[in-house]
Amino acid sequence: MQKNLDIYEEQAGQAAQKGAQIVVFPENGLQGFNFSRSSISGYLETIPDPEQESWNPCTEPGKHNNTEVLQQLSCMARHHNLYLVANMADLQPCPLTTDPSSSCPSDGHWQFNTNVAFRSDGLLVARYHKYNLFFEEAFDTPPQPEIISFDTPFAGRFGFMICFDILFHEPTITLVEKGVRQLIFPTAWMNTLPLLDSVQFQHAFSLGANVTLLAANLRNDRMNMSGSGIYTPFPATYHHAQKGDPEEGRLLVARVPVLDPLWVGQSVATVTDESTSLSAENSGYCQQKSCVDSPPPETASSIPPSTTTFISTMVFDPFTFVLLNETEGEVKVCNGTFCCYLQYHMLPQGSSKELYALGAFAGMHIVEGRYALQVCALVRCAGLDTTSCGQEVEEAESKMDFLLEGKFGTKYVYPSVLAESSVDASYVAAVYEHNLILNPEPHVPLSRPAALLHMQKNLDIYEEQAARAAQQGAQIVVFPEDGLQGFNFSRSSISGYLETIPDPQQESWNPCTEPGKHNNTEVLQRLSCMARHHNLYLVANMADLQPCPLTTDPSSSCPSDGHWQFNTNVAFRSDGLLVARYHKYNLYFEKAFDTPPQPEIITFDTPFAGRFGFMICFDILFHEPTVTLVEKGVRQLIFPTAWMNQLPLLDMIQFQRAFSLGANVTLLAANIRNDRMIMSGSGIYTPFSATYHHAQKGDPEAGRLLVARVPVLDPLWVEQNVATDEGIVTDKSTSNTATDSGYCHKESCVDSPPPETASSIPPSTTTFISSMMYDPFTFVLLNEREGKVKVCNGTFCCYLQYHMLPQGSSQELYALGAFAGTHTVNGRYALQVCALVRCAGLDTTSCGQEVEEAESKMDFLLEGKFGTKYVYPSVLASKLVLEQPEHVEKAEDGTVSMRHSNMTGGLVTACLYGRMYHLDND
Repeated sequence: MQKNLDIYEEQAGQAAQKGAQIVVFPENGLQGFNFSRSSISGYLETIPDPEQESWNPCTEPGKHNNTEVLQQLSCMARHHNLYLVANMADLQPCPLTTDPSSSCPSDGHWQFNTNVAFRSDGLLVARYHKYNLFFEEAFDTPPQPEIISFDTPFAGRFGFMICFDILFHEPTITLVEKGVRQLIFPTAWMNTLPLLDSVQFQHAFSLGANVTLLAANLRNDRMNMSGSGIYTPFPATYHHAQKGDPEEGRLLVARVPVLDPLWVGQSVATVTDESTSLSAENSGYCQQKSCVDSPPPETASSIPPSTTTFISTMVFDPFTFVLLNETEGEVKVCNGTFCCYLQYHMLPQGSSKELYALGAFAGMHIVEGRYALQVCALVRCAGLDTTSCGQEVEEAESKMDFLLEGKFGTKYVYPSVLAESSVDASYVAAVYEHNLILNPEPHVPLSRPAALLHMQKNLDIYEEQAARAAQQGAQIVVFPEDGLQGFNFSRSSISGYLETIPDPQQESWNPCTEPGKHNNTEVLQRLSCMARHHNLYLVANMADLQPCPLTTDPSSSCPSDGHWQFNTNVAFRSDGLLVARYHKYNLYFEKAFDTPPQPEIITFDTPFAGRFGFMICFDILFHEPTVTLVEKGVRQLIFPTAWMNQLPLLDMIQFQRAFSLGANVTLLAANIRNDRMIMSGSGIYTPFSATYHHAQKGDPEAGRLLVARVPVLDPLWVEQNVATDEGIVTDKSTSNTATDSGYCHKESCVDSPPPETASSIPPSTTTFISSMMYDPFTFVLLNEREGKVKVCNGTFCCYLQYHMLPQGSSQELYALGAFAGTHTVNGRYALQVCALVRCAGLDTTSCGQEVEEAESKMDFLLEGKFGTKYVYPSVLASKLVLEQPEHVEKAEDGTVSMRHSNMTGGLVTACLYGRMYHLDND
């Protein structure tokens, strides 16, 4: 075992260097397999129950005899400062009894296939005995299934299972039904195509059960063992050996979102050099003529089963098959009363002939295990005769667009697509940052033809970008606020740009196919045809004119000219149908537009990602409609904006990212690009990834299209149900996922203080007031390279523990600031803010001024006790680069803490931006 432990030691070290906070080793990884009950005896250790006693084998080696392996694993976890999971052989005494129902073996002890987990200080925290054995003569089945989980500070709760367990209710489904959404899966899995290849079923289980699965398999070609991965309901990072690959181990490390619903934060688990990441490479479904439309509800049931069926064995079960004899069509096959339906369009890629079949099976699998199944499977046959259908196949050339359907008698259905790449519950989104062509004299009214001529120039750019987005697989594209006409109009001078937009909730209208239904709707028609032509959902912003009844009632919001003018979002379906209209509620010095009488809560549904909600620019800072949408469960928001950046707290990408993290939503944000107005910064943000662009000084003043694959977050969407917390990406357009190393694995790291530390530290007395964002912040300077400081603004206090890492010769001054009060300049809204900022100069009066660059990096813990649950975290580095907050945690008492280290650039701002919506009107 020492030889294998030496390999574990090396890999644990590599994992820690890459930032892993937990590492998982496979089943049977220390001793191997095929032992008898007696021959394994030398490998056994008696593992104490962590639920009965607290033991750290590394620091207390003499407490239990014959525990050398436990001691080495414990010290491994402690030395590399990570949680460690391994599988080993456990011996447990049991009382001999004459009771025939007793499970105690005749030799008076049990031998169990066992998982153990060690905390990062070496403490043994969990022990699990495998319940579903697979021809394992050396081991006993425990008397009762064990439901074992353990908690971590970085990701909450993890549950245990081993290999064959994944196919059974106990313990696996019981864990999931108890709310454990992060499962650890050591396995020694022998791959069985076409249905039970390791990576195929690992990913299928993660999607079907909506869990994270950390799966570590053995690599043994003779036993056909390979395939490990880090799977979440959205991305997967995995490795599967190919024929001819060297027979060697593979370490996988990936950053994954936390799924424990009782924990808030982000963790790093264990990724790969040549492993595969299912994220942005797959193009969106149904963007070309070959795509298969979903049939009407009655279609599948109304199609009669095929009569030309045949029986063939697949994974030892008698499937009923029907061949796919055409390049497209629909077929149905039944096995007893259980039927499977397929609508397909085949896309042969090479000269080889390939045979495909649809199979159905409902019954009891009885070979190498007994379990009941209902399976619909579309497979490539191994040859060109029916007897080869169901045999193992690893390669195929033909691609296929398809809809596969079955009516199951269980909710436990695990979907998979095995090919050169796999399928996520995800979609492809695009946002366009638009360098719009402006009207040079917006205060001068234009005729309708002249206004249309102006907008046509911007619409031509939209057309070009929509085409580019579609070519890159986008299923939805978002254009910015004011992107067609520009800004700085008066109420009268915008008149030529106005169109009356019908309410899609009141009437169904496709402007492209029904252009004559409404007059003076040329822009709506062009946008509708753009969506239809490029087969994507399209969101744009434009000026809407709506009639209103004139009244002498002084409370009436109807203007004196008898109509409203609204800043408006419109959304078009991929066939051009107008599906949503939203009027901006929170205006920002917009003389041309009216505030709607009531805030509008507007959403629309899509077939690829479920529901999206609407807001515009300044709306993001207010409760209506933004927070109302989120609290109604809308987790995908569309955000056209014309945002003027204001450092150090409200740069556009900074707050877009912060809002996505704090509200736990996807945000599709499209901004204007206008250097004179300091407008730039667009992105596609999720709670765990971000793809964004922010112009730098000197960059050409040009538009930028961003396209990214993102996970579906709509909890009601049929194909996936997701609820997660945080993480980050970027794009210059920037994308960063696993590049940030884990927190606290070198001496510079900041330890989290005990719960009482922040409150017990007295506030600094050498504070000063300086204006930041027009608000009077109370600041304290960071005068040392490392330390702890606390600053209060009234009764609201912010705490910082830090270690500064100067990088160059320049002197830089940093300060911690706190503010609690109502912001009253350019808008009125209540705040509580903790902000760590680089000052613009070396005197205190410069603290709070705009800064874009910095050299000093910093490891820090920033904390505040907020009077609101709406706190938005951000870390902004030099040259407007977003950094990954390594850990954000919200406690029940309102305390929010953010930890970060190992910065890639100098720190400009770290901020916890609390919005006290309930105090806005005080």
